[in-house]
Amino acid sequence: MKKLCVISSGDSFRISRNTRFALKQGLINFEYSWYVFNLFSHYCQSTPSLRVTKLKTGNIHFGITISTRTLPCFNYYYNIFYSNGVKIIPDNISDFLTPKALAHWIMCDGNFNQTGVVLNTQCFSFYEVEILVKVLTDKYGFKVSSNRDHNNYVILFWKRSIPLLQSIVSPYMHPSMLYKINL
Repeated sequence: MKKLCVISSGDSFRISRNTRFALKQGLINFEYSWYVFNLFSHYCQSTPSLRVTKLKTGNIHFGITISTRTLPCFNYYYNIFYSNGVKIIPDNISDFLTPKALAHWIMCDGNFNQTGVVLNTQCFSFYEVEILVKVLTDKYGFKVSSNRDHNNYVILFWKRSIPLLQSIVSPYMHPSMLYKINL
């Protein structure tokens, strides 16, 4: 989240554009949320907050939100992963897609189902999803594909790649999230 901050210094004002890191998870994932909070707590002003949302269906959803302060140290990543406020896949995504990063991506946006592990990539174009598929195939040897999800695309790790995926990411996963890779 990019936020415009106005910093007061006596009679003069200075405008600073810095970035904050935010994580939103369902209450069921509290343990993971607390784990991430502990990683980022020195950047945070407060502890995670409970969010209650009324869905269009009328159901109530309980979630946890973690937000850091808006700081210049996060601008580097914002500038790499956003263009004009839109999330993008940078040309050097392979450099960022380490086993640890992949583990956190799965913990945040992944799920296991009868066909394999799905990464929710609906915010990206088909072309960008195909770039991610190629990186995951070339860098790690996974058997993955882009699958249509309504008008968008997700990444599917095929069942035969699950043992390889487990061996690569499980050392970096919080124990409460191992179910997302069928462990």
